[in-house]
Amino acid sequence: MEPLPISILSKSERYKKRERQLLEEIQKYDFKIINAHSFNAERGSVQPGQGYNLEYLYFYAHNEWKFIFTKRMPSLGSMYIEKFTGGLMSRENKYLHDFFELKFPQKINECLISASANPTFSITPYLNKFIRLAPRVFKRINVCAFLFKGKQFMKFIVAYKHVEFFQIGLCMILTPKVLNYSTFLKNTQIKNVSFYGAGSDTRGDWEKNPEQFSNLIQSLGTSSDLKLSIEHIELYHCGLTSKQVENTLKNAGFTVTFSV
Repeated sequence: MEPLPISILSKSERYKKRERQLLEEIQKYDFKIINAHSFNAERGSVQPGQGYNLEYLYFYAHNEWKFIFTKRMPSLGSMYIEKFTGGLMSRENKYLHDFFELKFPQKINECLISASANPTFSITPYLNKFIRLAPRVFKRINVCAFLFKGKQFMKFIVAYKHVEFFQIGLCMILTPKVLNYSTFLKNTQIKNVSFYGAGSDTRGDWEKNPEQFSNLIQSLGTSSDLKLSIEHIELYHCGLTSKQVENTLKNAGFTVTFSV
């Protein structure tokens, strides 16, 4: 992207022109990377496959960049938001909160939101924000490396019941008791659910705590609509045998394929 001729445009005009140029650029590429942690993005045009970083588009709060994306981003095919940490995810972080509230795309088919590899990173500070994003995500939601407690997982899956692919990768889902989903997943469209790594020894450790997996599946099984819509459940790296999974799904009333 060529620098704008400063002698021709006023400062406000340059900001507006730069924003229009970035909006045109971002619409060319379907997959965007938004890194919410590191602050080392270099300014300049972005090459195909390179993606965009959140600090490059919004968190670069210095000089000309602090006014970039003063409005909601355009509709996108996919977005990957990664590397959340405790400090950055605190309620005091108005920049990230404002991005989700005011800049997140009008429509997006696939969205992946990933914390760091820390399995104890709580979803709590941003659960309501992620829920409010749900109407803008149309096909796939994938969250990684978050900790869900009690009814938090229920609230999350209910918000995204309209997507086809629902993925909870490398998350810890604490389910101390069976919850009743029967009235909350009416008309769900979910066909594929992935709990990749959620039962590994660094997450829920379902091999040693099979009741956590059983409670989760029994809870989901209280929804007759989900049992009608769902076709496949992925349970790779969850510490479970095929026989365990088969029996648990059968007891909950699921007739689906699964992978372990």
